[in-house]
Amino acid sequence: MVEWFEAARGYLDEEIAAYKLDQTFGRETFTYTNRNGNTAIAKPVLQAFKVLTATNVVWARSSRA
Repeated sequence: MVEWFEAARGYLDEEIAAYKLDQTFGRETFTYTNRNGNTAIAKPVLQAFKVLTATNVVWARSSRA
């Protein structure tokens, strides 16, 4: 997973990242279904992402409701 995040250079869309994490690693591991029924990235994964990519990736939160 670390390599996957580090490969995201410049821009990473939340919705795409959540989908790829879910498909690659499974819902129980790195994602969950939020209160709106959307796939979301687990909080510990988001924290790790921010630490690993603070200087080279802009986090783009989804506009989903």
